[in-house]
Amino acid sequence: MLKKSENKVLQTNVILILFERSWGEVDWILPVLFELKKIKPDWKIIIIFSDLWKKYNPDQMNRTLDLELKKIADNIVYFDKKIVIPGINSPDQVKIIIKDNGSDSPFKLSIQNAFPSAKIIAHPHHTTQLLAQRYNHPRSFNEWEKSFFKHDALLISKRLEATYFYNVLSNPKIGIVGFPRYDKWWIDVLLNSQEFKKSEEYAICSKKKRVFLFASRWVTREAPADVIDYVKRSVAEVILKDKENFLLIKPHPREKIETFHSYLSKYNPNQWMVSNLHSIQLASISDLAISVWSSVVHDILRLGKPVIEFFRFVTPNSTYEVDQEGRLTSISNLLGFSVLAETKEQLISYVNNFFDKNADHSIWHGQKEAFRKFCPPDNNASNKTARLIYNLFDEKDSKDNIDLPFIQKPDSLISGEKQLFLEKNQIGEQYLNLQLKRIKACGMPVSSVLLHELKNFFDTEIFVMTGTFNEYMANIAAQIFKEVHKVEFAADLYQVQQMDEIKKFDNIKIYNSSLFLKLLLPNIKGKILFFLSIHDNTVITVKSKTNYPIIEEIKAIKESNVTDAVILINNIRYFYPIKINEHEAQSYRRYPTFNDVLKQIMSINPKYRFAILGDIALAYPGDYPVSISQSVAALTLSRTFDGNNFDVNAVLNAEKYLSDSLSETEKNSIHSFHKDYFSYEEPGVGGYFRLWKGLTMLGDENYIEAKQDFLIAYQLGCNHWRILWYLTKSAFLSGDIDLCKEAIDIISKEAPYFEPAKNLKKQINLY
Repeated sequence: MLKKSENKVLQTNVILILFERSWGEVDWILPVLFELKKIKPDWKIIIIFSDLWKKYNPDQMNRTLDLELKKIADNIVYFDKKIVIPGINSPDQVKIIIKDNGSDSPFKLSIQNAFPSAKIIAHPHHTTQLLAQRYNHPRSFNEWEKSFFKHDALLISKRLEATYFYNVLSNPKIGIVGFPRYDKWWIDVLLNSQEFKKSEEYAICSKKKRVFLFASRWVTREAPADVIDYVKRSVAEVILKDKENFLLIKPHPREKIETFHSYLSKYNPNQWMVSNLHSIQLASISDLAISVWSSVVHDILRLGKPVIEFFRFVTPNSTYEVDQEGRLTSISNLLGFSVLAETKEQLISYVNNFFDKNADHSIWHGQKEAFRKFCPPDNNASNKTARLIYNLFDEKDSKDNIDLPFIQKPDSLISGEKQLFLEKNQIGEQYLNLQLKRIKACGMPVSSVLLHELKNFFDTEIFVMTGTFNEYMANIAAQIFKEVHKVEFAADLYQVQQMDEIKKFDNIKIYNSSLFLKLLLPNIKGKILFFLSIHDNTVITVKSKTNYPIIEEIKAIKESNVTDAVILINNIRYFYPIKINEHEAQSYRRYPTFNDVLKQIMSINPKYRFAILGDIALAYPGDYPVSISQSVAALTLSRTFDGNNFDVNAVLNAEKYLSDSLSETEKNSIHSFHKDYFSYEEPGVGGYFRLWKGLTMLGDENYIEAKQDFLIAYQLGCNHWRILWYLTKSAFLSGDIDLCKEAIDIISKEAPYFEPAKNLKKQINLY
């Protein structure tokens, strides 16, 4: 006989997708939906279109995405103000609501309020363009940007965006997921679909000598009619005058197709075509793309095709930027993704350059490289996003999720605790107990909890921050310290009118001179906490004449006779000597080694002591009662070892401690370093986080993952022979004898005296 509770009808869990405006805002959702369905095939996916959808998206305007959506959705409905959705019998069935963008319109709020227990997932439109950019002009944020308020997770693509949204939003809960729409498997789906392969576009373009893709735009205040008219007319004249050229036109979702006929009717109809295929599909069958200020630029570059942006930026707009000459331009142009043509003559010049085999093609190669660095090739972003979304509903503490980013507020810690290091001994005296913990949120400089504790313990009244261009941190510091002094070396970053939030605080002063420290420090009354950032070159801050000015800043502190300051150094992942070619060392980045930085600090006061706290280094006067845990001491020794400055056996013992003796909380902190920064990985950056994570995997007998981590750490520049020793051990224990032999042969040459390697080599030679 069934129990009463078993008489209940089992209800299928539901994911609602809210589509309101245009396909350009929802491309990220589609590959994620396919991954969601793979993970939970029994869950229903129901699409709800707003009543505006047909207005913005005429029938068949986006036929590829329309077809893919119908393949994955269990039901597609249009908005009904009564909110009667077929397939939903109870509000509790709806577990997850995904929005096409982050803003909350009446349409979205009415549905969200009808299912109060659902987790709300937001994703901003044009996410890659909402960066706190290097060359800002005075601006105010859009109202829709401020309305991202009802969500459990705001999913963004780049860590650079985190600061932007922390500044804009009142309650940011952010996760960085990369670019799901650019997963290789999803691009393969689009390019190999029968609908595309059998399309008229595919058949025509395969026979044409030269194919141009034109991504158009509709008339708005920011894109005036006279500018759009000039652009469309010029594109037609330049491209269609050559009878061997073919023009593929990708209209904006809100653009009326009929408008093109007035520009194109006088040309041979066999030379042009307006298409509603996906822009990635169109890019694949084109040679060169012309874009009118559009995020289609990113789709084109993901296919490795060159881009000319053809537009005149005449009206200031929140999504435009200002270059070093004060000229309005697009963010794609500033990031190096496109070349900008403002006149027909410039357009002709760029087109001729591209098709001239003898011309200098460095600008086209530069576009591809700039986009590759900004958006590294990935095949797992959509899977990670799907798992992250499900974890919000049913979080599992599983090692299978170690690669997932955090969903967090800017000052949240890995354990959510409100105390980091400040403690009291048995007689009530305060001391600082430095332990292995996560103290930085993704995209943010440092936890506000740490600033509070350092202020209280070291009695620092003054906060001096350099090279961050971070309003959020300045605002937090202003509520902790008596005075906050903020420096940006470039005048355009100094502009006070950009810092709308900072205006609220009278105790913040902003400077724009590289000489400010020498002028400022002698006049400061009180103990200082310095926060020195790296002045990176990711179009946010600025370099100095020595490329990265931290050495200059430390020298300025020394020359000002400030010998008792507390110094935090941010982003130490970058301070690593790497082997790069001479040209790249001059033009790309040339950070000092971290030990060079430590030597400069020791020249200020030889009593300084140091601790590595993940991606932050803390330098403090040695006469304070500071206790350093064995795990932090091991991390510090591992990070500061340059191959010669310490006994290698001491380093091996320290890293053995990281492998075998950490608590689960400490292991989670180690894993958080990797999760926070794996998207930054490139030669010289991120190797230590891989090394430390690999050590924990080795200690947990997860040899396959440990092997992978050590291999990547080595490739990223952690190429001391001991890393090969860890790789050898994990390869041997995972059964990868070929890799084991390859690694141990290198160790035999670089460290022939190392007995453990000699002994293992004898075992390996038996295979």
